[in-house]
Amino acid sequence: MSKHKNTIALVVAGDVGDEPYAIRNTLEYFGYRIIYIPIGRPNDFIAVLNREFLYDDVSILIICSHGNEGKIIMPVLADDIYTDGEPKIDFDGAMIETYAQLTGLTVILTGCTLAKLAESFKTSGCKNVIATNEHIDGNAALIFTLYLFYQLSEGDNIATAFEKAAAINNETKLFRLF
Repeated sequence: MSKHKNTIALVVAGDVGDEPYAIRNTLEYFGYRIIYIPIGRPNDFIAVLNREFLYDDVSILIICSHGNEGKIIMPVLADDIYTDGEPKIDFDGAMIETYAQLTGLTVILTGCTLAKLAESFKTSGCKNVIATNEHIDGNAALIFTLYLFYQLSEGDNIATAFEKAAAINNETKLFRLF
């Protein structure tokens, strides 16, 4: 049995500043085991969604990315870099439903407007999805995520930890638990 509280996959798509480093360092300090997965291309994200890049003991998936109109923004590559059949678009609900096999996981999306993907993630078997339908301040998304995991590390269940983290301020209240 692992000595860690949980194994968390921290997936980073695109340039989101230092948010993933702050999350990783803080959650490791809390005692979580963090698997850091940078997304360099859409096929990398597909490998996360279909669990190829995930260890068997991952229970929580944090996706740090930008979001726009309910789509996860993917890195843009030169046309000759994409492989045959690799998607050249941002990931919407249909893409999530096509590739995701995330039964039993909790997914946390820190990007703007990504709550529109909640139903697609739930269809893929996710136990819980946390995201916002609004444009949210990056600092608020960070503090929400850190406080959520602090409360989980203190023994709160996901619903109670979510309520406490969402109550920090008006920005953090934009997150929803599905």
